[in-house]
Amino acid sequence: MKSIFARRRHAAAMLVPALAAVLFSAACAMETAPRFVPSAHDIEGTWRLTPAFPGNGFTMGLIESSGAVTGGGDFTGEVGPFGTLVVSGNATADSVHLQIVFNYDPRFTGLHPDTAQLNGALVTLDSLTGTLTRGGTTSATQYIRLNIGQQAR
Repeated sequence: MKSIFARRRHAAAMLVPALAAVLFSAACAMETAPRFVPSAHDIEGTWRLTPAFPGNGFTMGLIESSGAVTGGGDFTGEVGPFGTLVVSGNATADSVHLQIVFNYDPRFTGLHPDTAQLNGALVTLDSLTGTLTRGGTTSATQYIRLNIGQQAR
């Protein structure tokens, strides 16, 4: 009786690694969607900070040429200042490094241009994630392309 149980345990112990190897091989061979392999040019388009909160906004339009990125946009606060953005930086494959200058509307006297640094990556054609450093504070940030699936031409 003891030998039958010992043989079953041994057979089960041998089956688990073999089954795991088969499942792993099958998973690796069955890629269902093409992988997203971005180029610097993929950064072109109009991007919005997400999630968007009522009354607040951040939108930037970007153009890329030989890895150099330029653009502009606007920002708004629900009860705070608003103004325009001037964007410059570079993009290489999925990496994006931007300097963003916040120029406040002249109605907000006493406020001077403020500069932020965005370091991120394209995770899909329509999604940019990274960190934004502004005023000594760094926070995780995400942007979505407004013209989904299309680049600015």
